[in-house]
Amino acid sequence: MHYAVYIHIPFCQTKCLYCAFYQQASRQQAEDAYVEALLKEIAHDAKLEQIRTATIDSVFFGGGTPTSLSPANAGRLLAAVREQFHLAPDAEVTMEGRVHDLVPEKIEAWLAGGVNRISLGVQSFDTALRRRVGRIDAREEVLRRLALLRREDVTIIADLIYGLPGQDLASWLADIRTLAEADVDGMDLYQLNIFPGSDLEKALRTGRVPACADLAGQADLYLAARDQLLAEGTERLSFFHWRRRRLSVWLRRRRQFRRPKLYAAEGTFCLSADGIPRRKAHHDDGASAGRARAAPLRQPGQRPGEGLRRFPPPDDARFAARGARICAMRPFTCRMSGRRSKDGC
Repeated sequence: MHYAVYIHIPFCQTKCLYCAFYQQASRQQAEDAYVEALLKEIAHDAKLEQIRTATIDSVFFGGGTPTSLSPANAGRLLAAVREQFHLAPDAEVTMEGRVHDLVPEKIEAWLAGGVNRISLGVQSFDTALRRRVGRIDAREEVLRRLALLRREDVTIIADLIYGLPGQDLASWLADIRTLAEADVDGMDLYQLNIFPGSDLEKALRTGRVPACADLAGQADLYLAARDQLLAEGTERLSFFHWRRRRLSVWLRRRRQFRRPKLYAAEGTFCLSADGIPRRKAHHDDGASAGRARAAPLRQPGQRPGEGLRRFPPPDDARFAARGARICAMRPFTCRMSGRRSKDGC
C-alpha cells in the first residue's frame, strides 16, 4: 500500500496581511520543543503495522513556514523521515516556504536530507505589492535568491496570488512574465480570499490598503494569466497548478494514496492512525504534536472523502461567466461596514 506523509510546521517569522492559516511566531525554544515532539510521534507511529508495511511515495512539509526551521532542526526531521519510514526510491520530498529563507546553509540542509521539491510563496514579484501585504524581500532580492536555488538539482514551484490590494492587470501579467525569467519548474496561481475579521479585511475597511479586485476582476486576471501561460507552452494541470518543465514525481506516478498520515501541531486538523480526520485543541507553547482528542469529523466506517462534493474539470468560460453574474447582482448593504454597494461588488 502506498502512502503520503504530511508534516506541519506552524511557525512564521512574520504574518502576511492576507494569511488566515494557523501559525505561531518563530521562537527557537518553541521550535526545538515542537521538533522533539514530532520526532517522538514519528518514531512511535513508524512501529504501527499500517505504517511499517507502507511505501511512502510523497512527503510534504507544510505550514506555517517550514523553511523557517533552523538547519539543524530541518536536518533532524528529514533524517527521521528517511530512517523511520520506507520511502519509495523516487519519493517526492517537498519543503514549503518563503524566498527569504533561501540561504546556503538552509538549502544545504534540505538537499542533504533528501528534499527534491521546494514550493515557495512568492505571491508577487512587485516590490510595492509585496511590502503592502507583509512580504520581506524586494523583487531584485527574490530573483537573486531564486537564482541561488536554481543552481541545485531540485524542482522549484512558485506561488502567485491574483487580486492583491492595488494589483492591476499590468502588474499581474508582469508577474507571470517574471516566472519565465526566474526559471521555475511550476507555478500555482491562487485567488485572493478576504475573510471577515481578518487583518486584510480590517485594512481594506479602514482604507489602509488600496481596494482589491472583485470577483469579476479576479476572473479577468486569471484568464489573462491562463492565455499568457498557454501561449508560452506551459501546461495547465488544474485551475491552480501549472508546470513548465520537469514533471514532479507525484504527478508522474499518479498513485492513489490512501489515508495519508499527518503530523501536525495541536490546533490544526490531522488524520489519526485510523485515517479519521480529527480537530485538535490549541496549545500556546506549540510543543505538543500529540494524539487527536476531539470528536472525529468523519465517522468510522466511512471511506475517505465519502459524501464530499466532486468538482468538475476546469471550465474557464463558466468561471468567467460566474464572476460576471455575481457582479451583476442587485446592490446590497455590507453587513460589516454598513455601506451600500452601487453595483453588487
